[in-house]
Amino acid sequence: MSKGEKKLVLNGNRNRYFSEAFRKAKAEAIFHGKLSIKDAVALYGVSRTTIYKWLHLYTTVEKIPKLYYKWIAKNKGQKNY
Repeated sequence: MSKGEKKLVLNGNRNRYFSEAFRKAKAEAIFHGKLSIKDAVALYGVSRTTIYKWLHLYTTVEKIPKLYYKWIAKNKGQKNY
């Protein structure tokens, strides 16, 4: 490496840009079962959080409040839910 060249160092936090069309297409593929969230994370190097944000933005997936999940966990063995 010569004096003027700089070494490019990549760490775990990469800022990349995916077009809206790309994000929408991947969210639709996940929503319709053509691609799993696990596979999307591995293929595109994005976090699960990012995938869930795409799903929320570009599909009809509703956000379910944390309290609902706590209620399900609390009442898991009961027949009334």
